[in-house]
Amino acid sequence: MAPPRRIAAIDIGSNSVRQIVADVTSDGVITVVDEMKEAPRLGADLDGSGQLGAQSMERAAQAIGRMATLARQ
Repeated sequence: MAPPRRIAAIDIGSNSVRQIVADVTSDGVITVVDEMKEAPRLGADLDGSGQLGAQSMERAAQAIGRMATLARQ
């Protein structure tokens, strides 16, 4: 049997950004290795302006940067 493959996935939503790092075996068994969640509130300004706010996008970009670092490790 092949060794498990380590994968990372990032989910970007209107309120939060989540990451999961897991080992996946060839038969589909998933073992979570690490998780991270941040809440940049991307959708906070949408009601008034219809656009994402600059500060929310910056917070999201920083969170995704930290998550990408974790994924590379």
